[in-house]
Amino acid sequence: MKIYASHFRTMLCVAAAAIFLVSSCSLDLFESQSSTPVTQTVAVSSGSYIKVNSNTTTLRLTGLSSNNVYLMKYNPTDNAINASNTGYVSGTDSVSSESQRTVNTASATAGVAAGIPSGVFSVGPDTVVRYDNPEATAFNANPLPLRKNAGRSAAVTEKSKSTIGDSSHAVGATESFWIQNSDDSWTQTSATLRAVGTYCYVWVCNDNYDDSSTSGTDDKITTAQAEAAAAKFDTIYPPETAVFGAKYDEDNVYTNLVSPSDKISILVYDIDGDYSASQTGGTFGFFWSKDLYTDSYLQTTPYDFRSNETELFYVDAHFLDAYAGGIYSTLAHEFQHMLEFVHKNIENSVSPSTWYNEMMSMVCEDMMQSYLNISDDDSPKSRFRYFNYYYPYGMTYWRSGTDVLISYANAYAFGAYLARNYGGAELIHEIASNHSVDMDSITAALQAQGYSETCTSVFLKEGQALVYTDSDWRKTIRRSTNRSRIPSAVMNLYSLLLTLRTTA
Repeated sequence: MKIYASHFRTMLCVAAAAIFLVSSCSLDLFESQSSTPVTQTVAVSSGSYIKVNSNTTTLRLTGLSSNNVYLMKYNPTDNAINASNTGYVSGTDSVSSESQRTVNTASATAGVAAGIPSGVFSVGPDTVVRYDNPEATAFNANPLPLRKNAGRSAAVTEKSKSTIGDSSHAVGATESFWIQNSDDSWTQTSATLRAVGTYCYVWVCNDNYDDSSTSGTDDKITTAQAEAAAAKFDTIYPPETAVFGAKYDEDNVYTNLVSPSDKISILVYDIDGDYSASQTGGTFGFFWSKDLYTDSYLQTTPYDFRSNETELFYVDAHFLDAYAGGIYSTLAHEFQHMLEFVHKNIENSVSPSTWYNEMMSMVCEDMMQSYLNISDDDSPKSRFRYFNYYYPYGMTYWRSGTDVLISYANAYAFGAYLARNYGGAELIHEIASNHSVDMDSITAALQAQGYSETCTSVFLKEGQALVYTDSDWRKTIRRSTNRSRIPSAVMNLYSLLLTLRTTA
């Protein structure tokens, strides 16, 4: 019989090199596009996979009996590949049934809204969706150049810093912070130090503080809530710095960067000025590397930004008030961004792509979950709901708007698989500390840990792990998600792109 399959428009699964994955099933004949007929014949066994040659027009598989065959197209590059430039199945012989999943990338936003009503995670009747700060994300991916100190003494350099991170502060101290308004203008707001941790300060904007508040939806933070956030950060600081590297300490190396602070500052305020009592979506927090540049230097650049001249990240008052667990995970996430800027941009003069940086932050959240004592819904594991629907949309292309939830999910899924199957904390530490970024960093870390793999080969094996159903592959999938309930949802999805059942 003959079956005609549609083209697949997707980043992750579209590629110039198609792969046939054979689990407990298979088929007899595949035919794909090419100008010159070339037949590739392969004898297979259950649980094997075959890489289709680029010039193959017909693939003949032997040694099969009532098995399923999965076609997986993969694209390990940073570029989208048009479906018309890839192979596809145009017809088959000796196949009894067929199913396929066609992806339309043009309707991703509508699909998120309609296809995943549960959002990123649910708390009681609420659906809570976490977004990024697009300007901070863009700046962090392409920061301003660093100006090397040409041997001048500290007394005559341009270096400066605010007093925000000084160790002399006590609870009740006040400082002014630059924040961005909803219209993108900048204003200074007063904040009071409400909690002092071993490694951090928690500053709360005065408009968002009320120590008598008993509501979880009034956008008001109490001293107890600030102290709880400081305690959580103190808990994760030692293990997070052990894996992702020490805090900023590059004093007198670059003239346009501030001097190191004594403590990390966390500013709590109404991010984007979008608070409402019923708010269940928005920016939980962000790190913006502009704050490590001197404000005087920023004023000489085309950017209309202001620097707080300290080691700082921001969290939203409403979400700390209403969904504290999600904010605790955000502390780990944003601190990793800060550490990555220090060790990649400052120390090694390389700029990581957003997908790589976010992957590392979500793996960090994952690793810190037990230290924070938070639920899966408050952790990045909640993002698997998006991955289950939108795995073909790719990992390296960073989307915007609602679609960014797909990018987060797919980047995290790869990072979770990578960490659980290739060395855990040791591998992640190697990725965080080596001299490169993106796929090169992952490949270098794998090989430094004694693996013969590359980022591309691990990416391919992630796809295989999501297809195979025998006990060994199930173990791999289970390890890649750390929860047995997740693999069942993943396995229900993966007919991967095209599943065919052969006749006996």
